[in-house]
Amino acid sequence: MDDFIVVETRPMIVEDYLEMRRNMDRIIYAEWADPGAMGCCGTARVFYVNTEDDEPVEYVTDCGPRGEDGLFWEIKELMRDYSYETYHHRFEKMKSSPGYKMYTYAERHDDPAKCFAQAYGGVGNFVWKNMYAAFEDCEEHSGYFYRYNGKKYLIRTSVYGVYLESRDKMLLSPAKRPQGV
Repeated sequence: MDDFIVVETRPMIVEDYLEMRRNMDRIIYAEWADPGAMGCCGTARVFYVNTEDDEPVEYVTDCGPRGEDGLFWEIKELMRDYSYETYHHRFEKMKSSPGYKMYTYAERHDDPAKCFAQAYGGVGNFVWKNMYAAFEDCEEHSGYFYRYNGKKYLIRTSVYGVYLESRDKMLLSPAKRPQGV
């Protein structure tokens, strides 16, 4: 097995979250575990290509006293809002409404790169992957390899069960990036 880099972990603060909202296309992978979930319950993890040094980093927060106020819940809402599955579900509900208009994902959001595939990670865990990112399987470390700028990074899932539940969706071929994105 060739060499890889384990992504650095940092506690998430409000400034990090705001930067992520402005640069959603730089989010590679996110995981959210309900306070009653299996494994790392009550945590949110976001793997993000930092704008400071252009290196992937893992930001972590939780719903307890150590977590930055409210970020745990904000991460879930942010990722759900930008997931393809949420958009598709809302569209299906709207189709029966009189005078509905079909909006493409790009019309709904200002940037089609802000699109995430969502997977259920089992017992209260949710996982999101940037639809344009390509992952390689790494069962030995319960995670995925992500290549960026000629380097190979390991993105670990929080627990083996989340890895097993979400693996098929995370390893799907990346979507083709629209022209100009």
